[in-house]
Amino acid sequence: MKVDLDEITRDGIIKFKFNQPLIVPNFEQKRRNLLAMSDLDVSRDIVQITFGLNSESTKVTDVRFTLQIIEWEEDHLHVFMNFTDPLQISQGNYRDQLKVKIVNPNLFISKLSGEPLPSSSLKLSKSIPR
Repeated sequence: MKVDLDEITRDGIIKFKFNQPLIVPNFEQKRRNLLAMSDLDVSRDIVQITFGLNSESTKVTDVRFTLQIIEWEEDHLHVFMNFTDPLQISQGNYRDQLKVKIVNPNLFISKLSGEPLPSSSLKLSKSIPR
């Protein structure tokens, strides 16, 4: 099983694509040892985001954002990245890089094999559009 960082849209949607169907986590019902959607912190529990900034005028510490899951289906996951100042991103001649680390591979379970996402698929990167 594999996950790809398919696209980052200009309006801040990070689109992950799975090469096989996944069991979509049910966050609506809080069960023992599971997270309810209200307890979920996307950057703590799902994906960790870092930046490779190519702009000399922006510092990594100046880039602030929140993450929100907007759609999770068996073949894809869409996460909204809301920047406090989106004009700081991908300034200049070179686009900045978004680096993603899947924090909890056990949330990404294959419907076919029942196996979680392998460690070889936990780190992804893509250029951020202007």
